[in-house]
Amino acid sequence: MRINVYLYHDVATVSIDLSGESLHRRGYRINPGAAPLKENLAAAILYRSNWPEFALQGKPLFDPMCGSGTILIEAAMIAQDYAPGLLRKSFGFNKWLNHDRGVWKKIWDEAVERRKQGAQNFKAAVCGCDSDQKAISIAEEHINNAGLSKVIKIKVGEVGQIAPSDFHMDQPGIVVTNPPYGKRLHDEDGEDLSGLYRDFGAVLRRNFLNWDVAMLTGEPEFGKTMGIRSHKQYSFFNGTIPCKLLLFHVDLEMFWREYKGGKKGSDPFLGL
Repeated sequence: MRINVYLYHDVATVSIDLSGESLHRRGYRINPGAAPLKENLAAAILYRSNWPEFALQGKPLFDPMCGSGTILIEAAMIAQDYAPGLLRKSFGFNKWLNHDRGVWKKIWDEAVERRKQGAQNFKAAVCGCDSDQKAISIAEEHINNAGLSKVIKIKVGEVGQIAPSDFHMDQPGIVVTNPPYGKRLHDEDGEDLSGLYRDFGAVLRRNFLNWDVAMLTGEPEFGKTMGIRSHKQYSFFNGTIPCKLLLFHVDLEMFWREYKGGKKGSDPFLGL
């Protein structure tokens, strides 16, 4: 068990680390892939996007740029009442002399039972795709590690060509995604990324009417090319990168002047 000492001027603060390995590490992610999204950040954006309510109603979740699958796995865990620490082998407090093993066993057994019940009650679809076969292979590995291979469906697919029917999603739900952005991938080719956002906006308008969308991005200038206004935004940090979580409802009335002759000078991405 680790002991931490923090010095500030002439004051030393001594603390005992009862968690051990960082709690954001659930235990399913072995090969995070390029520009990974931390598990706790993925969970946070899912809660901000109101995913638990969608899941209770049996509505689907889709991530069209799923990468190594973190958003999909966290979504399935939330929907199934699957405690994020159940895959961990140990915690720092396991070796603490004051650790009450009886209380801990009771808490653990309750979490296991809640997961079983959550899996039985689970009705929502959780699906995703990515254009990179390597990313899909990594995501499949992570999904298997989490024990969710029968719950999450993924495949290779281009963002501009996707449709809910590809995954047999027969009712509107929510799209939650973390598209690439330059600072995150060290990609200086802004034109390519701008095209990706443009394709994403077009496919939403074409195939996802009446769906809700939650998109985390660190590049608002790319997001503006989507042509749709957000109705709410939240600020996050992805590591050291300041990001915005933009919430949209895919309705033709929300698309900007490119499609409907919107107000001159307005900002579609920021909902102005």
